[in-house]
Parts: sequence; structure tokens; C-alpha cells
Amino acid sequence: MKKILAILLAVIMLFAVVSCGKGEEETESTGKNEAKNEDVYTDEESGDKFTYDVNDDGKYEIISFSSKNNTPHKIEIPAKIDNVEVSGIAASAFKANNQITEVVIPDSVTYIGDLAFWNCEYLTTVSIPDSVEEMGACVFNNCSSLKTVKLSASLTTITECTFLNCEALEEITIPSSVTKIESGAFMLCTSLKEVVIPESVIEIEDVAFYGDTLLQKATLSSKTVTLGKHIFNAGHAEFTIVADENSAAAQYAADNGYLFVKAEAAQA
Repeated sequence: MKKILAILLAVIMLFAVVSCGKGEEETESTGKNEAKNEDVYTDEESGDKFTYDVNDDGKYEIISFSSKNNTPHKIEIPAKIDNVEVSGIAASAFKANNQITEVVIPDSVTYIGDLAFWNCEYLTTVSIPDSVEEMGACVFNNCSSLKTVKLSASLTTITECTFLNCEALEEITIPSSVTKIESGAFMLCTSLKEVVIPESVIEIEDVAFYGDTLLQKATLSSKTVTLGKHIFNAGHAEFTIVADENSAAAQYAADNGYLFVKAEAAQA
């Protein structure tokens, strides 16, 4: 038992080190990242400034942000700059920024890079448009106030550590486009109480929901056939897996000593 606990502790520490290591560079008090480019778009009404660069598609991506308004506030990423579409949010673009409470992402954006909103401590609300097809690792890692999220219906993977340590996140709807949930994607989401895994999801990797101490119920389909180690840690005494009988999820519940309810009975 001690050996198992040691292994789990090592896994948790690994994820913490990886996520913090990727974002270890120092930022100013505003959270602004150093930009490699002097091209800046300024929202005349809000005073928000978006530094941008040309991406591989010949369109623009946002690479950093700052604002004269030091009070945490809602920001709107421009859909176009000088009639050129903004199609991406670069890695670490808004990293550790303490000026943002809500972000509006336009439907011109198709990708969001690694750690794009890492450690934005006042960020509470995000709506990701269906135009976004790809999100990097740890995009919202350590966003401790993040409570409301709408994910893109075009995502196929929820990448590693996407919502790691988002302790205010109470609920999440996983789109039916998703086929894979990677390691630590929802790890340490300590307010999450229930999760429904859509039939589209084939694989859930190790510790995807580990440390979610209030999680009471996880509903999985028979089409989720690959389940990693320690996906859940059943911190809640009545944690229950709801799934079809003879499914991989049913076997997973039995192997780990979790309460199990047949899907048909749960729907009755």
C-alpha cells in the first residue's frame, strides 16, 4: 500500500513540475509576456493591447497581451487586424496574466497553444468557439478561479493537464467530437462533482480525473475501451461509475473497488 501511495505521489509531483516548468519564466505584475514583435493592436475602447505576429498560415496569431486597465476585466480577442484574420493564440500568450476575468475568443481562431492561459488567477469564464480544432497542453492549468467553460465541438482531444488544478471548476460538458482524454486533463479539479464521458471517447489516460475529491459520479459508455491507471481516486465515499454491464468501465470499477450502477438502472 505504501508503495502504491508513493507512486501516486510521484505522479502528482511530476505533473506539477511539468506544468510549472513550462511556465517558469518570470512575468511582470500584469502578467504580460515579452514579445518578439512590435506589431500591436489596441482596442480603443478598453485600452487592451494585443501583440501579434504572422503564423504559418499567413494569418495572425496573438502572442501577448497587456492593458492600461489594471482592474481584472473581460477581454475580447479581435477577429481581424487590418483585415487579416486572427486564427491562433500562441503558446503562453496570456500566461500568468492577472487582468482577465473573462475571455471572448472569436470564431476565426482555430488553435490555442500550450499554456496560453496558464495561471490566470482571476479568469472565471471561457467560451471556446467551435472553430477551434486544436488545443495545446496545460492551456488553463492553475486557473484557480475558472468556473465556467464551454469547449469547442470540434476538439478531438482534451490534452494533458488542460484543466489541471482548476479548483473552482464545478461542471464540464465534454463534446461528442472528443475521442481521447489525456493524462491529468482534469486532475485536481476539486469542485467537480460529476462527469459524463460521451460515446465518442475511446481512451482515457492515466490520472485524468485524479484528485477530484468531490467527484461523486462518472458515466462512461461501452465504447470507452482503453482506461489508464488511477483515472479516479474516489476521494468521495460514494463515488460511483455508471456504465454498461460487461464494459471496460464496469471491469474498471470492479478492479478498483468503486461502486457500480448499470446504465439501464441509472436511467430508469
